Amino acid sequence: MMTRTWLVHLGVVGLFFVGAKACGGSEFSGDVGRDAGTDASAGAGGAGGTAGAGGTAGTGGAPPKPCTGPDQCDDESPCTVDDCSIDGFCTHVSTCRAGQKCCAAGCGECCGDDDCKDGIDCTTDTCDRGVCRFKPTDSECKQDEVCTAAGCRPRVPCTTVDDDACNDDDPCTVDSCGGDGLCVNQGCRDDEFCCAGGCAACCNDSQCDDGDPCTNDSCAAGVCSKTPKCTAPEKCCGNGLCNTCCSASDCEDGFGCTIDTCGPGGCQRTFDHDSCGPGFICTPTGCAPAPQCTTPSQCTQGGPCDTAACIDGQCVYSSGCTGGQTCCDGQCKTCCDGSCPEVDACTPRACSGGACNTISRCAAEGKVCCGGVCKDCCGKEDCLVLDSCTNRSCDLDGQCVYSSICGPLEECCPEGSLIRCAIAGACAVTP
Repeated sequence: MMTRTWLVHLGVVGLFFVGAKACGGSEFSGDVGRDAGTDASAGAGGAGGTAGAGGTAGTGGAPPKPCTGPDQCDDESPCTVDDCSIDGFCTHVSTCRAGQKCCAAGCGECCGDDDCKDGIDCTTDTCDRGVCRFKPTDSECKQDEVCTAAGCRPRVPCTTVDDDACNDDDPCTVDSCGGDGLCVNQGCRDDEFCCAGGCAACCNDSQCDDGDPCTNDSCAAGVCSKTPKCTAPEKCCGNGLCNTCCSASDCEDGFGCTIDTCGPGGCQRTFDHDSCGPGFICTPTGCAPAPQCTTPSQCTQGGPCDTAACIDGQCVYSSGCTGGQTCCDGQCKTCCDGSCPEVDACTPRACSGGACNTISRCAAEGKVCCGGVCKDCCGKEDCLVLDSCTNRSCDLDGQCVYSSICGPLEECCPEGSLIRCAIAGACAVTP
């Protein structure tokens, strides 16, 4: 049953106002309970049809649509909340209350003026923001008549000194006696509703609905207020649901090997390892080499003396030989065959007992190595120093040659003498 919402009227018959029905706005007086009342319980959706109030839209036997995010579930209906359930199928829940219709702008008592016919000839019946309004039009009545919920009725006579005769007990009208001696009952403005306490911008929350699924619209003390439905870090999606993401594009991480989707719990990522190619896997930061190991025991490609370590899934090898040692036949030694450095041309490069040979073949003869040949000397520095009076040199054959600097009649003075050579007994010794 449709409950009337009456608009501004003048001079309504006083006795009528006590019982006339009313529903928000500038209107006939009477029943304001409808605007302040409680909505009926939500109904379930019909099979194969549009969602009923508070229910889920029927599918007519069609299988549920699979989805990876709520953006894939839009049924283009302004009266359903569309979501992708946690099991990966689309759901559509009606936002209309019992008795409401689904209109192009959303749920409402009416969608157009044709839904609001009250059968009274003198009212103008319109659908305003989903609510039916019935505006009395006195010009449709005879002179000295007024349009009421019962049709055209004579205006009540009064005297200007006795306005009580015009009291219609309606909190939404201003009652007075007009200059023509007939009652005037001025109702609410066209932009107001007639509520239990009088005229106000709204009587209940439904009259504040702005059609935006992302706002909570409420009526308090006759004033509409709007607050965001979602709080950070969540955002409001087009279906009116709060989530950290609304579509897969909100979850794009910039890495080509991840499949990014938006679900009821937020962003979800699946790794596509095959897209990275052989030897690589997909990680949260993109393609990376596939792990070779989880423990060092899985690393077997190093040398026989190497020490293996597993670092970030990759085998890393380092030499186990220290102190200048070399790996020979799986053991760390000072030298291996052929690994000894050259000492000189007269010293064989040989490794014996894990140590390099450093003995020259000339040493056994008491000689020195000169360009690969053993000689007594290679230079005068290889010849013995006899005394300060004897010169030393090495000839071309590698032989040491000594010669005295003193004359035939002289002798070499001892160390500390002021002179080096002197006649026997004439050496001057430093005091």
